[in-house]
Amino acid sequence: MKKLIFLFTGILSVLLIVSSIVLFQACSTDEIFGPNSPRTGSMDYESCLSFNEAGAQVDTMWGGKTIYEGIVKIWNTTDNGGVPNFMYIKLLPNITFNDLHYYVTTDPLTFPVNDTLVKNGNKTETKCNPKLNMFVHPTLPLTNNTIIIDLNSLTYTMDRCLTDVYVFIHLAMSDGETAWVGDMPFGKWGNDQYTWPLACLNRWGLGLKYNLCCPDPPNPPGPPNYINGETGFVKVPFVTGEIPLDPDSSFYGLVFTTENKSNPEGYPTLGLSRNRWGWAGYINYAAIPAGGYTWNVYCGAGLNKVPPGYLTATVKLEQVSGGNIKVTSSANSGYGFIEIHTYAGAMPTTLAPGQYTYVMTEPANPINVWTSTEPIVLDGHGYFYFIGHAVVGVEAKK
Repeated sequence: MKKLIFLFTGILSVLLIVSSIVLFQACSTDEIFGPNSPRTGSMDYESCLSFNEAGAQVDTMWGGKTIYEGIVKIWNTTDNGGVPNFMYIKLLPNITFNDLHYYVTTDPLTFPVNDTLVKNGNKTETKCNPKLNMFVHPTLPLTNNTIIIDLNSLTYTMDRCLTDVYVFIHLAMSDGETAWVGDMPFGKWGNDQYTWPLACLNRWGLGLKYNLCCPDPPNPPGPPNYINGETGFVKVPFVTGEIPLDPDSSFYGLVFTTENKSNPEGYPTLGLSRNRWGWAGYINYAAIPAGGYTWNVYCGAGLNKVPPGYLTATVKLEQVSGGNIKVTSSANSGYGFIEIHTYAGAMPTTLAPGQYTYVMTEPANPINVWTSTEPIVLDGHGYFYFIGHAVVGVEAKK
């Protein structure tokens, strides 16, 4: 089968030799569906449920391109409403550093540089020197070696819980090396040159990306005769192939998350979150069979793992006249739906079920079967994205 590629913009593999240890940074699933660079520095990150150093993202500190100088840990806290309010960047170098500059933004293209065109043989290249005078230059030593960022000071174009924060940290190490932190090169790296996020062809440097963490919204309480209302998602089966879809293909399963630990089956990713579990589908409308598709709904499948996720319902998706789909949600014995949300349309940009294209308001009592007919908008290939979400209650024993 051909390799699955969607909006593929490049694969970065960097081979670094540190002392006698070879560290190979392999491409993460970020690269499959978007322009993000690999997040190999944070592969030990599993979730942000703790909102403290124990659940921090870890990134690497490199001196002189190849010298391992230590790590940084990054996490954020939230206010009482679950909105990210402060980000913490803890520096854990192997040796001391004599100077520090950092720049934090939600738009990497604001990274301050002096752009100078220079001749290199027959080519004209951009020589960009970072404007360290526009970075924050804190007084050393830092309290607990930690930089604290007030997230209210940043600019946001979408929900904070879906926002990436870009961090550039420049240090002067006591061994005489210049160090940068992260895994996203914006200049020369080894024998290769990368231009993310800037076309800095005569300078080396690194940045990193951090996705602000928010607590999952609590499930609403179910009616008195139901207990343990829990979030569930339709699991669209994983299929290999090529996007745009092969002519004989009918659908693909996707995940929301970009972290390998929360993608055990190697699904392609929508890139909507680093850690929130859930599945989606990319479906050829014309190829939906006469009997439709019937897929399982799993609850409690943290990190997209089944088990411990458990089967609670099924969803049947059918093609109906007028360019619509019919969605029939059927709870298994002992379960009932407290909420149902479905999405059918262009590539989704949010994880919030309340913003999906169809929302079933909470009924007076849990229901066992629910049917809806929904209009869809196809993309240029005749396909649409589908997400089925539900809050499922377990019937109490009487």
